[in-house]
Amino acid sequence: MRSTTLKILLAITLVLVFTHDIIAAAPPSNPKFEEFKRDMFPQVGRKITVVGKLDAGKLGWWLASQNWGFYIYTTTTNRADLVKMNALGKLRGHKVKLTGTLRHRAYFDSGSPLVANMPQHFYFDAAEAVISDEEIPDHKAKAR
Repeated sequence: MRSTTLKILLAITLVLVFTHDIIAAAPPSNPKFEEFKRDMFPQVGRKITVVGKLDAGKLGWWLASQNWGFYIYTTTTNRADLVKMNALGKLRGHKVKLTGTLRHRAYFDSGSPLVANMPQHFYFDAAEAVISDEEIPDHKAKAR
């Protein structure tokens, strides 16, 4: 009887420890991002157009727009896709217009201190996105 009680207590303890680790690993909630998610989830899988400022981000290019932003990265290792991705460097800091299919990635916990976790985010695949510069370069504006 005593052995059974100890096994049950051990099992409960393990469940509580395991559950605590899962809860502790979840990223903190951000009200600004939660509002952005409510607006963007209905658009996932649809071709949309967004305008914002392009900059470097953790996972690829970052398009700051709509009080949050979107990542732009390639989902393949295709050379042509990587060339297109690298070409965006000339637009860094510019206001750009992007048309593409909105996608979503859920939070991913690698479970390892050696491998980075991936935050939940919305993104566009650079291979299929159409991106244009919305800024008029200074030299063109002066020439007019």
